[in-house]
Amino acid sequence: MEGEQGSQQLPGQETALIISEAVQDLWDRHGLSSEYLDDCKAREQRALMPLAEAGPSLPVAARDFALRSMAAITSAKRMSLQSWFQAVSLLDTYLLRTTGSIEMLPATCVCLVRLLRKADCSVTNDESSTWLPFTQQMAGRLAVPGFQVPEITEDILSRHELMICQALDWHLNPVTVSQWISMFCKRFNLLSSSNYQARLALVEHQALSFARVLVVREAPSMQSSPFDLALGMFSLCLVRAQLIPLSTLCSPGITLSEMHVAYMQSQSSETIPVCALTDEQAFAVLDMAQVVACSKLDMLQQAAQSVVQSLAAQMGDIKRMHRTLTA
Repeated sequence: MEGEQGSQQLPGQETALIISEAVQDLWDRHGLSSEYLDDCKAREQRALMPLAEAGPSLPVAARDFALRSMAAITSAKRMSLQSWFQAVSLLDTYLLRTTGSIEMLPATCVCLVRLLRKADCSVTNDESSTWLPFTQQMAGRLAVPGFQVPEITEDILSRHELMICQALDWHLNPVTVSQWISMFCKRFNLLSSSNYQARLALVEHQALSFARVLVVREAPSMQSSPFDLALGMFSLCLVRAQLIPLSTLCSPGITLSEMHVAYMQSQSSETIPVCALTDEQAFAVLDMAQVVACSKLDMLQQAAQSVVQSLAAQMGDIKRMHRTLTA
């Protein structure tokens, strides 16, 4: 299936794959209906809407520090990776709607994680005093470059928490990149009758690994939403899992050779995964991928190419840093 030209023409590409009522019932029972995905996209767009009038209110380095600090806090509190993705999403939305300051960043980060912790119904005992040390640790690190961080008390945390909730309109359950990836994989697994379950587990694991890298690298935008990011990583990881050939993700304006080069740069690899399926099976997988993501082929291609470019840029940064450190 690998040719020099771009994407392969899909049989029946203009018509949607017919989904049986049994599959739709399965999706409904698992809370994965297409209507639910549409609702998630609408929620995501509302959260990103302030971007039309505002830009990031924190320097890139400060956002990076905040994300890494929240990763440490969620880890210390034994919260899930999804909780970290939620905290990142809430932080980005909050910063779009306020003029957040670096000095209040420790309080903001701790409050966001604590709000998510409070929403976890399984948590029955979590004393407020256990959160203040996290603000002190962050304040100490910010003091090194000269930032004057005020002393944070429990009263200040509580008032700041309320202010954050009001800025977010009390919408504390954002749709995250990790959630989109999980929904795509679960819908695909149900649609395919678990025929590719092992490979889908690999797709989800690899996509989440890429997501952590790219979420830290840049804040979401209307042009690069969590949905777009997840769609690109899901599509790209179908290639890595040898379920579809890379050629199917080439848009008409990109040759396969160009896509090969970009892919290898993004993966720091000198080889391209070879699809392990027959042409007919691979086309069926690509058809199902479009259905589970409620997206046409050109959307999968555009999202995958955007992710490849972002990953390639990230790999370039890592290589330049390595050269600097070893010079």
